[in-house]
Amino acid sequence: MIGLDDLREPLDLAIHSSAGRLWPGAGVEMGELAPSVTSYVRPVRVTGLAPMYAKVSVLGSSLVSVLRGVHGDAVRVAAALPVYLAEADCLVAREAAQLRALARVGVPVCEVAGQAGGVLFTRAVDGPTLADLVEVSPDAAGDRLLAVTAELSRLPRVASALGPVAIPERDIVAIFARKFDRGGAREYLAATGHGAVLEPVVAQLVALRGVLYEEPRVLQYGDLKPEHVFFPHGFAARPVFVDPGVMAAHPWSDLARLTSRIGLLAMAGRAPARVRGVMVDELVAHLHSFGPSDSDGVRDLVLLWLMDTVNILTTYCTAPEGLPVGRHAVEVRAAAEVVCGFLAEATAELPVRQQSRVLFARVVAALAGAAR
Repeated sequence: MIGLDDLREPLDLAIHSSAGRLWPGAGVEMGELAPSVTSYVRPVRVTGLAPMYAKVSVLGSSLVSVLRGVHGDAVRVAAALPVYLAEADCLVAREAAQLRALARVGVPVCEVAGQAGGVLFTRAVDGPTLADLVEVSPDAAGDRLLAVTAELSRLPRVASALGPVAIPERDIVAIFARKFDRGGAREYLAATGHGAVLEPVVAQLVALRGVLYEEPRVLQYGDLKPEHVFFPHGFAARPVFVDPGVMAAHPWSDLARLTSRIGLLAMAGRAPARVRGVMVDELVAHLHSFGPSDSDGVRDLVLLWLMDTVNILTTYCTAPEGLPVGRHAVEVRAAAEVVCGFLAEATAELPVRQQSRVLFARVVAALAGAAR
């Protein structure tokens, strides 16, 4: 286990050094570490420029994984960091290229202020996120989800511009495999504090995930989460997307991730029971309108949805002390037993041969029950 303080100095140095290369002679001030389980992110003010965020990916892995020691101790990570940050295809360099490509085809994304030395600087986006708005006015959640769907319909137009700048690390199935296809998966689940419930859930999903590889890959945003979608000027404005992870993936990956995260908001958020019920109803209505209509597609959507919920729950529950993870992560950890109960019920009878519509109804009923 590595302490976050063990890595602060080299990471802050990377931010200062990169800012100096991009804006020579300008003053640089950094704010408190922003909540993130994936990257090292700090608000930055550079003299004469609008507020920004600086993001550093630590060796291309999630920050939680790095602090758990997947790349060795702090000395080894600090030694490997400069080499990784100098790589032309490090994760944030690919992310910068994706943001620029998305902007060129009309997808509203945060503006790249600069990228150098393994550090990405983006202009801060003001306003509530999709997660905020779904909780405050759940009866309009369907309209907001429709706005997100409409903007991402432009995504296929960036395919020719992507090439080697895809970010396959953010694929739901790839994340699930990294977590559970290695030695120590049982110990990892035990570290969540809910291993007894999660082990059979993971076993079911591992046994069934092979069907997901049968579907041809299509371009997906990749890191589509409610907290990564901003509405800068209220509902009338177009949504603005941050933190892309565009890649060729299963065609229902984006919808599955969005469904998983809104489901977690319904199960673990601060909204009262009535509001949670409306959130679930609006989500299900959106899935009926824009989700798959064929049996295999429904099955795949459910499997991806449950995999993503397992992925994020286990990440949040194993995040080391001292790492700022944000309000939503804290709420999910506090409601982990409820989320585990949902997963256990949803996967209790999950054979591929089961009628997909029946499966979908069961999972939705499990979510509605957990949201109460």
